[in-house]
Amino acid sequence: MPSVLKIKCLASASFQSVSALLLSAALLLAGCGNPADTKASNTGNPPTMGELMGGDITGFDSVTPGKTLSFPVDHGPHNNFRQEWWYLTANLTTASGEPLGLQWTQFRVALEPESNRALPGENQPSAENGWDSRQLWFAHAAVTREQSHIATERWSRGHQELASAGGSPFAVKLTDWRWQSETEALFPASLTVTGSNGDKPLGYRLTLSSTSPLQLQGEQGYSAKSADAGLASYYYSAPFIHIEGEVLLDGAWQKVSGQGWLDREWSSAFLGLKQQGWDWFALRLDDGSALMLFQLREQNAKSFTHANRMWPDGRSQKLEVISMTPTDYHQGYPVTWQLNLKDKNADSNETDNELSLRVEALNPDARMALSMQYWEGPVRISSSDSGSDNKGESHIAEGYMELTGY
Repeated sequence: MPSVLKIKCLASASFQSVSALLLSAALLLAGCGNPADTKASNTGNPPTMGELMGGDITGFDSVTPGKTLSFPVDHGPHNNFRQEWWYLTANLTTASGEPLGLQWTQFRVALEPESNRALPGENQPSAENGWDSRQLWFAHAAVTREQSHIATERWSRGHQELASAGGSPFAVKLTDWRWQSETEALFPASLTVTGSNGDKPLGYRLTLSSTSPLQLQGEQGYSAKSADAGLASYYYSAPFIHIEGEVLLDGAWQKVSGQGWLDREWSSAFLGLKQQGWDWFALRLDDGSALMLFQLREQNAKSFTHANRMWPDGRSQKLEVISMTPTDYHQGYPVTWQLNLKDKNADSNETDNELSLRVEALNPDARMALSMQYWEGPVRISSSDSGSDNKGESHIAEGYMELTGY
């Protein structure tokens, strides 16, 4: 996920004040830092996502297969992993029938391993009670309509009064942006976000509920990110969230309702140095199932792909990605795709278990023009585009798409 360019400049020092943090971020955006900090300086090209999200993980925890995820503990932070996020996307409709999408993401990044911290002494308060934090927190928020896209962000050091996750009842917060559960579980919960981008206000006040089991991605939550399984994350999802509430549109609060999707992921190395970025899809199909699909693009090599189809009762089905083909671009981003998949366990000659989906952005101009740019927005899934014989299943539905590394 977008984040790590800032870490290169900030990793060598603890924060002295909130203003120093914001100043450091601003300087970085203006090009601060040692040119040796990234390989980009040697090539003259911007760093790839692999260069930003890879690198030395000495002292950080690693992701290993076979671990059993534990709830509610794993809803909270994992401070000795380098990166993690709480990531909500939603496809909503206003009372007048207008479709829109929204995104809220809170990231945590460790600037150095917790094991590097000296034990609290007479003049050194603990991280929980003091201001000497090794944890950088930031959050993104966006509202996307067919003709508009507003995105904003916030930053903070880790501190219980500013930015944190966990507790009983469970909460994820950064200043007044807050996911607040009623218990230690994720749901029921409320989400409150207010902000602006220049003179464009952004806000939502939502209630979220789900009775479906959490879905463990990959192998029981161990999600491989490369063909040799050398890179991985712990990853689980809540794809079936019912949402009601209000969104600030055209200066007025309007009632909305629809469906949401929460992803939780943590690791110390998400990508390899040769991997340029990823294309990620969270799609809800008209038969009630949900499809999570991603590919990690590698330079001069075949992309690493993974697909999982899920149902509200907890069932899941691993799919084989036959092809992922961009068919239209906007500002360098592939905003329309033809996706073809099939059941991994199906016979190679069977077509009844194939999925053929055409995915199109609700608004092609959904670039997140924040500290690090990427594309994120709602999509529509239309009928099969597999040819005149129309093999495989055909669906009309909606979802979300994220594109990085372009």
